[in-house]
This record gives sequence, structure tokens and C-alpha cells, in this order.
Amino acid sequence: MTLVDDFLADPASRFATVAMADTNGLLRGQMVSASALRGIAKNGMGMAPAQLSLDPTDVLLNLPGVNDATGDFHDDPLKIDPASARRLPWAKPGHDLLVLSNFTGETADLCPRSILSKVLARAAKEGLFPKYGMELEYTLFNETPESAAAKGYRNLTPATQHASHDLILYQAVQTEWYEAVAAICEPLKIDLAKMHEEIGAGFMEACIGAGEGLEPADQLMLLKNFIRALALRQGKSVTFMPRWSEQADSQSIHLHISLKDKAGTSVFWDEREKNGV
Repeated sequence: MTLVDDFLADPASRFATVAMADTNGLLRGQMVSASALRGIAKNGMGMAPAQLSLDPTDVLLNLPGVNDATGDFHDDPLKIDPASARRLPWAKPGHDLLVLSNFTGETADLCPRSILSKVLARAAKEGLFPKYGMELEYTLFNETPESAAAKGYRNLTPATQHASHDLILYQAVQTEWYEAVAAICEPLKIDLAKMHEEIGAGFMEACIGAGEGLEPADQLMLLKNFIRALALRQGKSVTFMPRWSEQADSQSIHLHISLKDKAGTSVFWDEREKNGV
């Protein structure tokens, strides 16, 4: 039994959210009734491939054959992945199911989650099995979206005033933020391994534990989206830009990966080489 099965079997269930990741890593989808979800689980849900061509402010980017003169803005089926089901933070019971999906058919060639599925299948065919985790760095601001826009996105006030790598003082001052991030990870089934202050004013880092398959990538995408939502709910703003100003230090997402063969032997390890690699 999956969370989807449990949700559909519960007479108190009302609405679920079916979502997919666009090419910017933003979640897009719809809230559907329990009865609609039952049909979607069997037949999929229509979604326009043009969703994949939207930038974060919904400006259409040009994707040949999708939204140019040759495109017809049709719907293609999204297939839900019951194994990806989790609970939405802040939502009340009966309205809190979140299930991820990906495009099928020709649009799968443009869908990030479908592409990763193909890459993992290709690796498995070659007898290779990756295990990976990620570090997500971001900058937190004591700014609302409105105040940031009013400043022209210049001279923004970061959550801390100077570089503070691993400084427990600022971690303690921002206890409510750290605890709120940890709290949203529980219903979202995000394996949050650690958090800390990073190099740079307002810089923070949250790390995803290593895992296999689609799960670590799903978790990182969820963490980015819901950290942004958490900031908005607290009257703050957050950015994942590599450098939000010319004066700011740089930040990024780091990917840590190991690769094993069918026997479980690391293909990167070689005791004869320097550092065993």
C-alpha cells in the first residue's frame, strides 16, 4: 500500500496536489479532488508541455515545436509516481497529499524527471548504480518580495550582516528558521542530513542525505521549492543565485556521487592511485 492508496481509501480525503518539476526546478501542478485522483492514477492527467517553457515569472521561453509557430499548445499526459507521494507542510489532513509526476510520450524528452529516469536506466543497463547526495546553498534576506522590488533588488538586507561560516551564534539567533526548515522536511520525506551557516552574509546550507534512484533529486527539488515557500510565509525572501550581487560571495549546489557495479564494488576506488581514486 502506498500513501496514494491510503488517501483514496480514506473517506475523509478531499484534495491532493499532483505536481511536476519544470525546467527551472519549480513545482507546477494542480489540486485535484480525491475522485479525480482515482482516475488520474489510472489514466494520467493532461498538462500542456508549454509549462516546461515558462521561466520563474511565467515568461514563455522559446522551445521549438512546443510554443513556437509550429506548436499547438496541446496537453500531454502526466503519469503520477505513487512511490513519490508525501505530505504537504501546513496543509490540513485530507488536503495534504502531494504526489509527483512526469510527462510521458514525446514530451518526456524535455521533462527533467523523465530525463533523469532514462539516465538512471541507461546506467543500470551498463551495470552501474549511482548513489548521490547534494548540498543546497542559499541566501536568506530580511526582505519581503515587495521591499526587495522597491529597492530594485539592490542593497538588500541579508539575514546576517557578515560572513559567518559555521558560526553557532547566528545559528542560535535564527533558531526558529532552522527548526522550521527541519519541520517541513518531515512530511515532505526529505532526508535532511545537516544545516549550517555558510560563507557570506545571510548564506546558509542544507544537505540532502545520499540515496539512490530519483529520490535524492526529488528531495532537492522539494527542498528548494518549500524553503522558498517558508521564507514567503515568514515575510522573508530567499535566492539560490550563484551570486546575487557583485559584492556577495558565490554559492552553489554541490553534488556528491559514488558509483558501484553489480557486485557493489566502487568503480571510483583504486588503492594503487593517489588518494585511492
